[in-house]
Amino acid sequence: MSAPKVWSDEDQALFLASDNARKVCWRALRNDLDGAAFVDEIVALSDLGGAYLTRKDQGPVELLRAVSSEVRSLLSLVGFSDKTTRAGIFLEGDGRPGSSVVGGERAIIDSLAEFRSAVRELALRDMANKTGSEQTKKILELCDDFRDSILPAMGVEIHDGLEDTKSGWSFRLPKSTEDEPQPPMKEEQSTAVADLLSVRVEDFFRVGQYEGMFTEYTDEGIPVRNADGTEVSKRLRKKLLKKRSAHIVRLEQLGTDM
Repeated sequence: MSAPKVWSDEDQALFLASDNARKVCWRALRNDLDGAAFVDEIVALSDLGGAYLTRKDQGPVELLRAVSSEVRSLLSLVGFSDKTTRAGIFLEGDGRPGSSVVGGERAIIDSLAEFRSAVRELALRDMANKTGSEQTKKILELCDDFRDSILPAMGVEIHDGLEDTKSGWSFRLPKSTEDEPQPPMKEEQSTAVADLLSVRVEDFFRVGQYEGMFTEYTDEGIPVRNADGTEVSKRLRKKLLKKRSAHIVRLEQLGTDM
């Protein structure tokens, strides 16, 4: 059994460059789709990888796989087809990219979305028939959390139908809970509180610390869509409603016009 190779300075530099490229590319896409910055970073990483391959000594294969996988993933993110993003990968007899799962990742996501939709439909039916229990409510909460938190963090967004319970889905930029617009934990300065008292309830999420976080609101001024175009999750909506209720209480206590 051969001893594992120790990564050289060049190996570590390429790995760090790949990790940095991922961060820069995601930042570029979030920054009003800065395509030029995205392409520059991909080209720079590809050039660095090409130079790495010309070395006389063979580097660790795991590193090359990780870097090529990162480039493929980033290109796929902006719409390149499998002919580009899967170039050089073993193909099945029918020309599809090889995979240990029949149908690949799309088949997995299709099955997950269909399974969630079926479970959610049964739970909603129980609630509509007034036969739902606390367990049924918990099932619906888990379905919502799966849609709002788990899948978005993996780069998948599920769209529940408006007139039925069937779900479609689409790829999206991976989103962590840290990416959600977060309401302030507390108002630290008395001046900030004084400013809040001049804000009407329907404008509460349009100004101040919330300004620019959302693009669409209900008639009551409750946010329904984030600045990046995604829908406000139920978890975030609950937090916002609590903040709104606290603001209403403040206004009522001081007799301020709402």
